Amino acid sequence: MEAYHTPFLHPTTFVTDGGGFLPVMEMGDHHALITSGPQITALKAIPEADWPHDCGFGSVNAIFPNTVIGGGPLQPVLFFQRTEPMTGPGECHYNFRLYGPKDGTPEHKKAAQDAVSLFMKVSLEEDLPAQTSCQLMMEAGAVPSVLFGKRESSLTGMHKNYDAAIGHDVEAALRSNSAAMGVR
Repeated sequence: MEAYHTPFLHPTTFVTDGGGFLPVMEMGDHHALITSGPQITALKAIPEADWPHDCGFGSVNAIFPNTVIGGGPLQPVLFFQRTEPMTGPGECHYNFRLYGPKDGTPEHKKAAQDAVSLFMKVSLEEDLPAQTSCQLMMEAGAVPSVLFGKRESSLTGMHKNYDAAIGHDVEAALRSNSAAMGVR
């Protein structure tokens, strides 16, 4: 739920040409990450009154606690992903779906099929292995804590919501970790 991982995790599949600025809109426990395509740079030369209705924006919407839905007017498909807990810690069911139009021109159908192939590659070959690896490292203690920066406001908000939902006292945990490490 941030953009700076894209050139590193998806160097040949996804590109971001919105200047790296992806604003976050918070709505209670939920939030939306607003994305833009390369055509946004052309808007500088056009009066705002003449901008197209959609301006090429899309969004990735996080619905608390475990659902992400994304898409936009320039994408021929919408994606839905949900991670659901299973019987034990560290086990989950990953539900990933893509939705596209039933009808359309042959070109539109081809674009939708190409988008499905791209999203499946990104999801199964790039995102999921990275998420799994991060989880395994955290569980093994290789990464005892994570510090989020100001460009990760959606991640910060998600974790604050998780902490509140399970009654986790973050300040007490930080004090305990600091004391255990001898930090004053």
